[in-house]
Amino acid sequence: MVGNILVWMAAIVSSVLPSVAPTRSSTSRLSRGASGEQFKKLAVSKELVVKAQLAITGRQRIAVWPSDDPDCIAVASMTNSALLYAKNFLVADPATVASVVTGIVNPSAISELERDKLAKQLSADWLVICRKKESGERIAELFQCKNHHCVLSETIEVSTDSVNKIQMACEKLSSSLKANFGENAKESMKLPTTSKAALVEVAQGYQRIFASVGFQDEAKRQMMAEDGLRLSQSALEKEPTFLQASLLQASCLDVLDKDEDLKNAFTTGFKIRNSEKTDRLTMLEFEGDYARYVLNDREQAAAKYTAMLDIDPNHLRAHWSLIETALDEPVGQVDEATLMYAAENAAAIIVAHPESPLSVILEK
Repeated sequence: MVGNILVWMAAIVSSVLPSVAPTRSSTSRLSRGASGEQFKKLAVSKELVVKAQLAITGRQRIAVWPSDDPDCIAVASMTNSALLYAKNFLVADPATVASVVTGIVNPSAISELERDKLAKQLSADWLVICRKKESGERIAELFQCKNHHCVLSETIEVSTDSVNKIQMACEKLSSSLKANFGENAKESMKLPTTSKAALVEVAQGYQRIFASVGFQDEAKRQMMAEDGLRLSQSALEKEPTFLQASLLQASCLDVLDKDEDLKNAFTTGFKIRNSEKTDRLTMLEFEGDYARYVLNDREQAAAKYTAMLDIDPNHLRAHWSLIETALDEPVGQVDEATLMYAAENAAAIIVAHPESPLSVILEK
């Protein structure tokens, strides 16, 4: 779940590398979960790093970054979700992208030097920048990056009049990038909602909490989570079976440390989830979180997160969730086999997402 990761990221970005989990209430799931002390016990060997490097062979690193235009955020969000299914790409986690681009106000005003620096920070082979022109037209620019220098490869005009038009824009982007979805082509382009307003609200909500990682002020981070929660609830009023909205709601409640409300959100979402509308990765993440946080069934949760890796071997949230699930024991009670399993997942994050703030604590 995004919320759990964001609490760690915010602490790390603020240079507060905790020896225990970031401060929360004594009843919080996070304070009961894996702590900094547990992470310190992880030994990521050279052998594990080599194994993780083999897993990303043949994959190009890509980062998707939208301007603050709501429709561009929706296009970027749907594109990012689709590319997770591509066998030839390794997608930068959007929360990581948000933490790196802090200080760059608008993609349309970014200089060539800043863009090259961004590509270097994200270790990107491709940058996809979605923005709104002064004329009002929306475009997606594809930059190919070599030796940390970005060259414009293609500009695609984007229509956002409806959910279907946004989906078409994602298909154009994927085609231009030659994304290889294989047997996951149908899953990659599922329409999670028919409501454009709901789609935009969820995309904006995620963007709010992703951006909050870069704030030093805890009060501002809480405010962004409240804003994200409001947007998720508005989206669910429009489309009650929109599972991505339920995940956003849960993530915001997690950041706000509202455990009972979070469990209720998961329980409600679990009852109304719809596999015809919801892509497989989203469904597995939701079901894994439900098993972990509502049923307290770590074995079932781990099975769901592992299934996510069968689709995207480099999925940051799946690897992180498996680490936390494995280490969710009092210090000293985690056996060597479990520590090794957690270390394998840590190596995957360090190698696949070296730019992520999470790699900081895992490499300590």
